[in-house]
Amino acid sequence: MESLLDINETAQKLKWHPETVRRFIRDGQLSAVKMGKSWRVRESDLSAFIAPRVRRAHNNGAPRPKPTGDQAAKIAAFLKLADELRPVIEAGTREVENLRAADMIRESHEERDAAILGEAARG
Repeated sequence: MESLLDINETAQKLKWHPETVRRFIRDGQLSAVKMGKSWRVRESDLSAFIAPRVRRAHNNGAPRPKPTGDQAAKIAAFLKLADELRPVIEAGTREVENLRAADMIRESHEERDAAILGEAARG
């Protein structure tokens, strides 16, 4: 039989507050079963919840290769377009609530800025 975790055990594994776990259950993002007055989370449901949220290190922590030539031009064009679209995306629409494009754009800029700062520090 599969292990069932109570709210506090689930919160400890995630290093979250128990109320945060309850909110994810209430919102339907984390599957749980009700047993009496308590909610229980299956280990498999917790794993399924965590998997898409885990960011894996690229190349086991090795630095990413610098984009060159055509690839660098494509990245620059994408970031320019992203800058133009950012106000529209951040304003959002009710039809696309789960789209996190603004966050993706922000992350792209942060990565680019970190790479530029890293080159300046080395150079």
